[in-house]
Amino acid sequence: MADSPPLMADRRLFLLLLPALGVVELAAHQFYASRAPEPAEWQALSAPISKLIEAEDLLLVAPEWASPMARRALGDRFFDVAAVARADETSFRRAVEISALGERTEATRAWRVTSEVESGPFTLRVLENPAVVSPSYRFLDHVTPESLSVSLAGDGVDTPCAFDPRARVHTGGLHGQLAFPAQRFRCGARQNEFVGVTIADDQDYRPRRCIWAHAPAAGVLRLEFHDVPVGRRVRGYTGSSFFLTRDGGPSVELSVYVGGERIGSQRQRDERGFSAYSFDTRQFAGTIQTVRFEVRGEASREFCFTAEST
Repeated sequence: MADSPPLMADRRLFLLLLPALGVVELAAHQFYASRAPEPAEWQALSAPISKLIEAEDLLLVAPEWASPMARRALGDRFFDVAAVARADETSFRRAVEISALGERTEATRAWRVTSEVESGPFTLRVLENPAVVSPSYRFLDHVTPESLSVSLAGDGVDTPCAFDPRARVHTGGLHGQLAFPAQRFRCGARQNEFVGVTIADDQDYRPRRCIWAHAPAAGVLRLEFHDVPVGRRVRGYTGSSFFLTRDGGPSVELSVYVGGERIGSQRQRDERGFSAYSFDTRQFAGTIQTVRFEVRGEASREFCFTAEST
């Protein structure tokens, strides 16, 4: 029996609407695939990440602009300050990458993917570093009076900087100076004239945990680390807050000495942001030495650096 005219009309209407429905479905898929995850979706990652991450692993977020949302949702349990404000990724054996919107972390793109799972709008990858660099000594971890002596040298006089374990913590807030820590070596009357550990922003506005070593207007600031197990290189980064100094200013020179012998120096210019350095120490490898850092500035100004023996 032939279809009735109303039924034929309905069928034709359905056939006409079918492509439109496909377009709507495709558009919906594209929208949900490209939208930023909601806070609840970030919070739901806690359980699956707990199954993947191991002690000493680095937790990464891609795209990087989503890192604050991940830290807010997941908390300090997964995001250690020293790891978040790391100098680089080279010393980590493994990493767990939270990938949203199909993004990857550029610094670890060449690492081997050992596992990959989907969790809501995210892809969770376990990555393995093919070329781990294991430091024998991280100077950042030894900015204490037990391991470090600090002094100002000038006009033939060497003036020690007194260690204050309970100095007033001071932060500049938005657009202000970097945080002044409670534990620091005081090297002058002004609050910013000290040596201590803080966090600066680099040229990509990433946090960098570093040793604040305020450059004096005249003379030399000396940091002597005692009983350092020396490896094949002393390497690190020099810089300061890029947001505050990106227009340039007086340069600062960092010189490194091992056992009283100068092994290298680097002149830091603000417009470059955080800049890497690496000095050969193979002649001292396997020995215990005093390692001295000397900071000279063209003027009194802030300066920050990282260092490790590898």
